[in-house]
Amino acid sequence: LDDLQTAFTAEVEAKNELLQQNFHLRGLIQGAHIDHARSVAEAENERTKLKEQVVEAAEIVKENDREAFQVLENEKMKILVSVDALEVKIKSLVNTVEYFKGEMEKISANN
Repeated sequence: LDDLQTAFTAEVEAKNELLQQNFHLRGLIQGAHIDHARSVAEAENERTKLKEQVVEAAEIVKENDREAFQVLENEKMKILVSVDALEVKIKSLVNTVEYFKGEMEKISANN
């Protein structure tokens, strides 16, 4: 009977030990789940931040492109105005040359 009592006590102690180990393992598993969830949330947060930064950078690039295009457009308009002014001056010079040619021909004809 003592042997059975000793065996029973040993089994109860072994069962208690297993229950404690099981409780400890469940705590570790729960901690791992919490860490995983936290890591997923942090990764999602970082992904969102990165996405926002990319969108912001794209907007900056777009704005810079718009500004550069506007500067180019303004410069093009200035050049076109200058070209138009030069064309008017050239036409005026051509007319002046034609006038002087005519005057020279008149002078030559009178001499």
